Formats: sequence, structure tokens, C-alpha cells
Amino acid sequence: MQPNELKFEKEAIRFIQLAEKTNKCIYLTGKAWAWKSTLINFFISKTKKKFIMLWTTWVSAEKIGGETIHRFFWLQKGWRVSINNEKRDIIRETDIFIIDEISMMRADLFDKLEWIMRNVMQNEYFFWWKQFIFVWDLFQLPPVPEQEFFDKNKTQRNPYYDIFWEKYKGLFFFDWNNYNQEHFEKIQLRKVYRQTDIDFVDMLNRVRLWDGSREVLNYFNQKYIDKKDIHPQSILIACTNKIADIYNRERLERLPGEKKVSKAYINGDFPENLYPNDMYISFKVWARIIFVSNDRNHGYKNWTLGTIKEIYQNSVVILKDDWLSIEVNRQQWQHNDWVDDFWNPIILWTFLQYPFRIAFWITIHKCQGKSFGHVVVDLWWGAFADGQVYVAFSRARSFEWLQLLKKLNKKDVMTSEEVIKFLK
Repeated sequence: MQPNELKFEKEAIRFIQLAEKTNKCIYLTGKAWAWKSTLINFFISKTKKKFIMLWTTWVSAEKIGGETIHRFFWLQKGWRVSINNEKRDIIRETDIFIIDEISMMRADLFDKLEWIMRNVMQNEYFFWWKQFIFVWDLFQLPPVPEQEFFDKNKTQRNPYYDIFWEKYKGLFFFDWNNYNQEHFEKIQLRKVYRQTDIDFVDMLNRVRLWDGSREVLNYFNQKYIDKKDIHPQSILIACTNKIADIYNRERLERLPGEKKVSKAYINGDFPENLYPNDMYISFKVWARIIFVSNDRNHGYKNWTLGTIKEIYQNSVVILKDDWLSIEVNRQQWQHNDWVDDFWNPIILWTFLQYPFRIAFWITIHKCQGKSFGHVVVDLWWGAFADGQVYVAFSRARSFEWLQLLKKLNKKDVMTSEEVIKFLK
């Protein structure tokens, strides 16, 4: 974004002024294509303040080599704090903490964050000392209860489930008991960039706020198609991992040729919930893939789509959708602890696997925050969470490139009344 472009967005200018010239905490939001991330990137490239950019999910942090809130603050189960003196100094010297994907931050995580900041700053309320900028559209996917809510099979509730609901009134960060709206300035970006289809933008916003209109349903149901009419380079989006995995296996099995399986090599006690990719990846020539990591030196970046053209013993040739072919080897991810006495990073564990996964189909959660060319959405088993339909439909860059395998109905579209009340 060029500086003069910000003049067209009054609220963007207001954000820059508040962030740079005050110590006010800010919640920055906006509908799809409002360039929230672009504005943040512009700000951090110009600010004179010391800042730290954090994400709520490991997947998003990995996209650009960043850190999660859990990793930076060493958040663990319970209320244990394990921040060394070096990290305490970093926190004290930082002016602004920018947290993206704030819709995914649960109330108890926010509570832990506040408790740690009070411990580090030796002050009763951390907002008096540090500026926080929260970024994201709360109408997108809500926080997800983690494994401590349920057992491994996700069938039995753990004791923490009842403890959580006794302490907090809801899942969102603003459901934290000590949250005070006076400490946050809410800024909503309204101008839509990179999108000239005004009708599409308007209808997406009506799904976002959901007015229950038959007009909205009729508009999107124009895009209902038969499976045989799917565009060959479409990204296909399902509601759940289970559905996406079933579809991916079916499509892979229908391809001719021998199926190859790559097993990840793991060193150390790498927690399964932090695996950067699947333990086993099955693939064939002509399989559609999506990259899950960045490597500019080898010609790919996160969420780049492509098709497998050749398979060798230790590498795969992929034709990207920009028609460039690259040879891809297994990539190593590693998790470092703090440095040793000689300032060398201590490697806790490593994970070696191909940096892609099969992507005939992906889930709505995994495509959040991204936009694609041709998009096909399958709501056959129905949406089950607030914001799912809005997120899925807004992944398409234009109405022309959106297709539906099931007609949209009222019960599929859900919007959080809690978020509406908060934003008002």
C-alpha cells in the first residue's frame, strides 16, 4: 500500500495516528478485502515504536516465520510462568504488541496473557503500560475449544470444561472478566480493495451480518453446479477435516498410476498438536497440492497451489498454477529453545516432511485469511459454526469464480449475536 492510498480510507488514517501518536489500545477490524493486514504491514514498516507481531495459531505464524502468543509468552497449561530474564527485558522494552487473528483467542488465553504481563511489568493492570493492537474480523470463525475441553476422542468433557464456563461468560477474548471496552479503541475499515464487483461485496456483507433475506439466498444459489462442471484449477472447500479427507482420498484413488507415501522423520519429543504437516502424505502424479511453508530460494510460498508432474525417490516435481515447474525436497521444521551459554540455539525437536499436502479439498478453517481464483464450496453436510459460510464464500476473488455443490439455505448461515452486540 502506498501512503497516498491511505487518504481514501479515513479510518485507516485514524488508526495510524492512534497507533503512532498515542498509547491507546486498538481493535482493528473490517470486512473481506478491507486490507487489514496490508494496513498493519504499512504501519510496522513506518513506525518508530518497538513492536512485536504475534499470531494466535501456529499455522498462520509459520506462514511468515513469525511467533504465536503461546510460543512468545511461553504459555503452558495451568498458570505456570517460565519466562527468563532475557524475554522479560524484551517485553519491557517493547512499545506495541500486535496480535493478529484475535477472533481465535479464547477468554482464558487472554486472562493468562494479562496475568503474565502483570507479573513481568510488576503492575496491577498491563494496559496502563503497554499498547496492544488486536486485528481480525470477529465475524469470521470463532475460538475453538482446545483438547483440554474434551478427551482424545472428543466425546467426553474434561473437568476444565465446567471450570471454564463457571469463570467466563463466553469464548471470545472480550468475554474475559476484566475486559474493559474503554481501554480499546474500535476501528472498522470500510473501504474494499481489489474488488470491483459491488453486488458481490454487498451480498457478502449481508451474509456476514446475516439478515435472513431470501434475496441473499437466491443470489448465491445462482452458483449451484453439478460436480462434472467443476473448474479443473478450483480450490474446493469443505466444512470439516473429515469431509475434506474423504474427498481427497477419493480423488487420489481415481487418479491412474502408483501411489507414493512419505512418512515424516521426527527427532525429539515433538508434540503431535504442533506437527507442521501430516505424518503420512499419500500422493500421485496429477494430484493437486497446496504448499504449507515458505521457501523463496526454492520457488514456493505458503498456500501456493500446484499439480504434481513427476515423482522421484527423494523429490517431487510440481507445476505451480503460475505455470512454473519446481523440484521440491523434504523440508525440515525445527523448534528451538533459548540459546545455550555460547548463544547457540537449543533445538528441542525437528520434523522432516514434504512441504505440501493434497489439496483437491481443504477446510474452511485452513483457508481463513486467504483468497483464491476459482473456489468451489461444499455445504452438503451443512455449516455448523458462526461465520463459516461468510469465510468460505469470501475466499473467491469474484462472484464469477465462486461455485456451490449444494444450494445455500437459511440454517447454513450463522452469525454471532455476541459479536454484533460487542461491535455495537
